[in-house]
Order: sequence, then C-alpha cells, then structure tokens
Amino acid sequence: RTDLSATFGGDLSAAAAELFRTIIDVDHDGHVEAPQLRMGLERIGLHVSEGEAGLLVADIDGSSDGHLNAEHFAEAVRAAQAVLSMGEAVRARWTKNSAFRHLPRQDTAGWLAH
Repeated sequence: RTDLSATFGGDLSAAAAELFRTIIDVDHDGHVEAPQLRMGLERIGLHVSEGEAGLLVADIDGSSDGHLNAEHFAEAVRAAQAVLSMGEAVRARWTKNSAFRHLPRQDTAGWLAH
C-alpha cells in the first residue's frame, strides 16, 4: 500500500483531491454520484454496495445536490484521518454518526479492511 499523502508532502487534502480527480472522477466533470463513487472505491480496493455508496454521498455532500466534488471528498478524508488518531471511545462515537459508518472497519494499520 502506498501512503498517498507522502506523495504530496504530507498534505492529506491534496492527496485526497488528487485521488478523487484521477481515480474516482473518471469522466473528469468535477463531480460524482453514487455509482461512480462505488466504482472508484472498487478501483482502490474498497468494496461497497451501490446503497452504501449512496449513503456516503448523502452524508458527505456539502451542497446537498446529490454529487460529491473533490473538496467534499477531501474534507471527508481529512475528518476520517483525524478520527483515526483519536482514542477508541471518541472514534466509536464519531464513526457511529458519520458517513464512514457505512464503510468496513479499519485494520490495525489504519487501512480500511475489505
């Protein structure tokens, strides 16, 4: 596994935005809906159903238009990284009420397990 943020000098936001633009938003129109998000996540090894992808879009979508853009995606990734550095009790409360509750649990290295 590659630490994508290391490629961007530790800038997780830039790494997430680049991941969004190059792997998830394959038609390069600047936004994705649930089916395209699901396919993009599949490309990086995260297996989610179309329904789970829909829930992620609904939870992460900052403009409530049913689409994700690179900024929404980067904000969600940043928030998830912050949670990974929290204690277990805080992490459990946050994931219960966040978009990432729809994703598989993380393994001991902090990667999403699939």
